[in-house]
Amino acid sequence: MIHSVQKLTALDPGFDPESVLTLRVSIPRAAAPPSADSANAAPPPLVVSARTLLERARAIPGVMAASLASDPPLSGLDSAICYTAEGQPP
Repeated sequence: MIHSVQKLTALDPGFDPESVLTLRVSIPRAAAPPSADSANAAPPPLVVSARTLLERARAIPGVMAASLASDPPLSGLDSAICYTAEGQPP
């Protein structure tokens, strides 16, 4: 196990991890209020909370960039969404 961790720490992640901070945040899911006009419906509360979180993170002095991800690199999470370009084989 220790040997595996040592090999993992020596792995080039493909980006400069210096001064990179990652954290896991669980945002409670809530249903959006029903709307008769879906074109003008308010975004679901989850989207509003995520946007607010990102805006606040970007506003912290010294932060050069911030983003949200469901499965960040090297997190151990492995969900996948596959896309196929129209007219191209899958």
